Amino acid sequence: MTLHGFSSLDLAGGCNFRDIGGYPTVDGRRVRRGLLYRSGVLTYLTPDDHGTIAPTGIRTIVDLRREDEIAAEPTTWPGPVRKLSWPLDESIASTQRGAPWEHSSSVAEARQWLIASYATMKDWLVVPLRGLFDVVLDGGTPLLFHCAAGKDRTGFCAGVVLGLLGVAEEAILADYALTNTAVDLHGFTVTHRAATMGLTDSEHPFEKMLPEARDALMRADPAYLKSALDSVVAAHGSIAGYAREALGLDEARIAAIRQLLLED
Repeated sequence: MTLHGFSSLDLAGGCNFRDIGGYPTVDGRRVRRGLLYRSGVLTYLTPDDHGTIAPTGIRTIVDLRREDEIAAEPTTWPGPVRKLSWPLDESIASTQRGAPWEHSSSVAEARQWLIASYATMKDWLVVPLRGLFDVVLDGGTPLLFHCAAGKDRTGFCAGVVLGLLGVAEEAILADYALTNTAVDLHGFTVTHRAATMGLTDSEHPFEKMLPEARDALMRADPAYLKSALDSVVAAHGSIAGYAREALGLDEARIAAIRQLLLED
């Protein structure tokens, strides 16, 4: 499909930093630009990058990473900004540490691991997603939400936000796939040797993997996010149902979020 000419900031130390505004909704409205940004790790931003970012006026950063990831790659940011993060339940965090995907020996195995992982995101990203929407309702935009690569956790949260606003699934999946254009994730890990894309292993397990399997893990394959969205629909009927039943947003709050983030 033809996209809206997405706005990706040209940052020397940035990773997948872009505005998710501009998409049309099924009822004929459009997501406001300049309010919601998505990104990967923010540790390696340069002084020039800070100058490029400054005009966005970002007030709040929602960090989707685990505590150990935040400690290993702390956010660098110019000027005052509100930083929010929430500890991940240890039962979930322990399954994400130690690079379980590094043992993938084929493209099919790597894809199967990611598809299965995405299907669980609706369960363990509830707290940060609710926090993100609370920031919107409290007037904390412009807002930036990010993880390590800006692909997986960030991709799911972007999908839920856009879906709740009424953006069609086709456009949501296309926005997710823009990661493949916006950043060379493998190149980023090579350039920034401490950037482990959600791990804390400085030896980069990616480099030990079969290249084809590694590329499958790095790629923003729409089938990954589709697995997550299908899981949401199977459990809650729709993204709006997920917002009500899992995130605890009533109809008045959902209507207010749409009013704040959509053009008239």
